[in-house]
Amino acid sequence: MKRLVMTLLFAVTLLTLTSGWADSTYMVLHYFGDGTDGWAPEAAVVFDGNGNLYGTTTVGGLGCGSPGCGIVFQLQPNPGGLWPETILHNLNRNEGAMSQAPVVFDGQGNLYGTTSNGGGGNQGTVFELIRNSAGWTAQVLPAFTGGWDGGNPYGGMLLDHAGRVYGMTSAGGSNNDGVVFSLNRQSVTVETALHAFTGGNEGISPMNALIADASGNLYGTTYLGGASGAGTVFKLSPNRLGPGWVHTVLHSFTAIPYGSGSDGANPYAGLVFDAAGNLYGTTFFGGPAGGGTVFKLAPNGDGTWAESTIYAFQGGADGANP
Repeated sequence: MKRLVMTLLFAVTLLTLTSGWADSTYMVLHYFGDGTDGWAPEAAVVFDGNGNLYGTTTVGGLGCGSPGCGIVFQLQPNPGGLWPETILHNLNRNEGAMSQAPVVFDGQGNLYGTTSNGGGGNQGTVFELIRNSAGWTAQVLPAFTGGWDGGNPYGGMLLDHAGRVYGMTSAGGSNNDGVVFSLNRQSVTVETALHAFTGGNEGISPMNALIADASGNLYGTTYLGGASGAGTVFKLSPNRLGPGWVHTVLHSFTAIPYGSGSDGANPYAGLVFDAAGNLYGTTFFGGPAGGGTVFKLAPNGDGTWAESTIYAFQGGADGANP
């Protein structure tokens, strides 16, 4: 595989009250290139309270030979130019490989992340980097087996206000269609499968992270499945009448997989809330030009949700396949 020089890009955009979005200043913060510092970053980066950036690369590093299992890195602010990189950890095959999701902080400043491959069963892992006086110590929380516990998580982790940890896998479970899981972070880490996707109308292969509302309900998307096979937006609610969680499909995209339906197809990314409780997301395909869409789901008073397409990408200067 030819080694590519990858760059981490950061755009600083100024917003003014009088003229809206002003001209943007574009600068490169760090060049990935020699392999030892990681290469091919796919996930977003996150800030800490001091303005440092944290992220992962899918390959590179010194953890498991060529091309490497990836690294976790920190970039420190440098107003004068490139930001110095610190490698926090070189992932190895036991800890996982191919981290394709952002890391998240817990209340103690420790980092959580996922890998889509590696681990004991080569089905991916959840890892934690614990900050200590000597630096950072890594531990694997679960190494997925591809069975009931799921396999191949591509999305990141959700930590709620009570310290509970939630995530999804794209495969595994009763039908190999993916799993929503939680981790009990007490003296021993115990994984619980909250929901195993059954395919069909329920959805198949979630590829992203969950979000939660103030009542503890979880929301996410599946890349495939649903009424037309083009993916879903779903909600998981704690069962008020007994154990377990209740799964509800909020919207099934109507385009056939990889098609050009008006509401989009195949949501690869996750969701965000606005202050009014509406959900927003993107689809990778679909829309009139087949280049993907930005959509909104608004809650109705009867518990249903109304979907609307905010924008459909044309595949030209406006981009495609978000």
